[in-house]
Amino acid sequence: DKALAEARAEAQKIAAETKAQIGEQLAEATAKADAEIAAKAAESESRIDEISASALEAVDTVVKDTAQSIIDAILPDAADRGAIDQAVSNALKGAAK
Repeated sequence: DKALAEARAEAQKIAAETKAQIGEQLAEATAKADAEIAAKAAESESRIDEISASALEAVDTVVKDTAQSIIDAILPDAADRGAIDQAVSNALKGAAK
């Protein structure tokens, strides 16, 4: 009985140590994965911001070109691209607030 009890105690000790090691390895792997995910998320956010900025520039250009075309059609002699661009920029800034 004593030998069996000692063997069981040793087996439980080995199982506990193994479980602790696996837990540590799992924690390390989880921390590494979390760091990689955070880095990729930050990279994705940056890329989304770049795409958004590019899209806003495209919208600005389209709006200015459209305004220019409308004014050219209605008042061909009054078209001043600089004034139109400024008016559109001011309107877009006011709309963004």
